[in-house]
Amino acid sequence: QDRPRLKRLFASTLLSISQRVRTAGARIPKDTRLAASNFGWLSVVHCIALVWGSFGTIYLARVLGPVGFGLYGFAQAVVSHALVVIDGGLRVLGAREVATDGDTRGVPRIMVTRLAVGAIMVAIIQIAALITLESGIMRTLLSLSALAILPVSANAGWALQGLQRSQFLAFCEAAFAAIYIGGMILFVHGSADVTSVPVVQTAAFAVSAALLLAFLSRLPKSFTQSRSMRSDAPVLKAAATMGLSSLLGFVLVQADVVALGIIASPQVVGWYAAASKLIVPFQGVAGYVSFSVLPLMVQRIEMGADLDGLLRTLWHVIATAVLPVCVGGFLLAGSLITFVYGPAYNPSSLPLQVLVWTLFPSFAQIPFGMLLLANRQDRLYLTTMGVAAGADITLNFLLIPRYGMLGASIATLSSWFVVLGFLYRASRPLIPRGLWAWVARPLAAVALMGVAVFPLREYPLFAV
Repeated sequence: QDRPRLKRLFASTLLSISQRVRTAGARIPKDTRLAASNFGWLSVVHCIALVWGSFGTIYLARVLGPVGFGLYGFAQAVVSHALVVIDGGLRVLGAREVATDGDTRGVPRIMVTRLAVGAIMVAIIQIAALITLESGIMRTLLSLSALAILPVSANAGWALQGLQRSQFLAFCEAAFAAIYIGGMILFVHGSADVTSVPVVQTAAFAVSAALLLAFLSRLPKSFTQSRSMRSDAPVLKAAATMGLSSLLGFVLVQADVVALGIIASPQVVGWYAAASKLIVPFQGVAGYVSFSVLPLMVQRIEMGADLDGLLRTLWHVIATAVLPVCVGGFLLAGSLITFVYGPAYNPSSLPLQVLVWTLFPSFAQIPFGMLLLANRQDRLYLTTMGVAAGADITLNFLLIPRYGMLGASIATLSSWFVVLGFLYRASRPLIPRGLWAWVARPLAAVALMGVAVFPLREYPLFAV
């Protein structure tokens, strides 16, 4: 007898809650709602990319084996440097230009510039592969991998991001992930199928780029009459500087894999690439943190506000979050490698024990580097990254012939500490005193954690 009354009560409660949510939402400014929606969709894009990236790394490492995975890892490391050159500056500054009053007039010319640079990069890689590589399979793999540069150059996701239509980006990222994962499962079953990997990847990039262009062309005022080249020149010039800075930073992440591919065997490259792939997602998080902190610093500087509280909090959070990962990764590297890749990759545990410590300087330099950029000291920041990249390349070619994977990992770790030292010294007049004291408590906690985890380092915690 009470069931109808309970149903009416439940329905009225849901209606009241929905009305309150709509009322509360109406009180939030439109710009805030739009920013929150855009951030939410971008988070979806990042999660999808993380899923397909993790699947691709683990699946390919297990299916191709250390030799095949090493060949593929070397080709991807070379091509990734070209992608950073194309995507680093134009993507960020192009999105900023589009976000200005929804102006899309510069989109066609920026895309033509990206495609032209991409075609040049493809030609350079093809010629370099023919001249420098003796292995036929490596030449073929690098040549096929370079073709992915063209659809990436035609990707218009930056324009949709500037228009705050990130839901389209999420849809296209999901389409890319479906094609990429499905193609890997269908066509890659062993080391003999290693050349199928870049073909599947290029096809997925091409479909994603075509969908993004279709979405962009259906929006109002898209692909209207382009501005003159002269009006786009400041954007292109600034993009070149930012692209160079991004390339120098990327050298610190991938130069070791390229150097190993030139000096060592494919199997060694496969072992090292497997360890490096576990660090790359954390480096991506460092990039997101950097670009999240920079606007806050710029606003506070323009308002004349004090940055001490922000810097101390940021430094404390970084130390608290990163140091446990470093200690845990160092102690449990062997079990983690076996769990993710299998026993064939056990030699990867040694470079992982060194590479995991690169997370501390790569995160610790964020407050100092962003402080320089917020104060518009771009050239000093660029010089620092250039010095560190040069040191990384030099140390790799000095240490790898004698120490192999260990030498490559030591070179990368040393280069990141060069970045931290130079940026700290350059920004020292701008930072508050006693900043390092905020690391004391996290260090004490991590020391206790290390003592607790140390007896378990040989225990198969991740046994399958």
